Amino acid sequence: QNWIYKKIDSWNIFLELGLIILLFLINFSACFVYYKSSIVNGEYDLNKFLAGVYSPIFLLIIGFLVVARWLLAKLIPVDTKPEKLILQGENKSDQLQIASKHIVCLSGAQNYVEVFYRSEAGLKKKLLRTTLKKLSAQLPHLIQIHRSHMVNPHYFREWKDGSNIQLDELKIPVSKNYRGSLEEFLKNHP
Repeated sequence: QNWIYKKIDSWNIFLELGLIILLFLINFSACFVYYKSSIVNGEYDLNKFLAGVYSPIFLLIIGFLVVARWLLAKLIPVDTKPEKLILQGENKSDQLQIASKHIVCLSGAQNYVEVFYRSEAGLKKKLLRTTLKKLSAQLPHLIQIHRSHMVNPHYFREWKDGSNIQLDELKIPVSKNYRGSLEEFLKNHP
């Protein structure tokens, strides 16, 4: 469940029902194998076991399971508003409002920074008239990998030819001076 949630970043009733059905199938299979083993040596066939033995117990357990999951979901605080940042350039109209987790990479060149970010439409970029140093204070989760590039390590895909990395559709150079910080993060957060 956690693996699926991390991949799609949401949970709904269909996924919950799918999880319960999967739980039912695994549990039923294990119980029937045990029932037919030499320990119990049960006489019922599959259909009779399902209707006469397993279903009444499962209905009792499923009620408890649904109530327990509902109560646990109520106890977990839900962050309804994702953390929004306003990345400001030198002009008032030169800004980008975005959730920090959607930022893929910052690429700076003198007084300009290209902000690459994820949206529903895919990878986008916005050019801001500011410096990489000014934006880095607002984005502590980004890792500097080059004097002109900062990346969100969660978008890391693979190393390319030793001195470049692949982030989604972007190929970014990694300098020798900053390579250690990225390798350290990747080692601690596989």
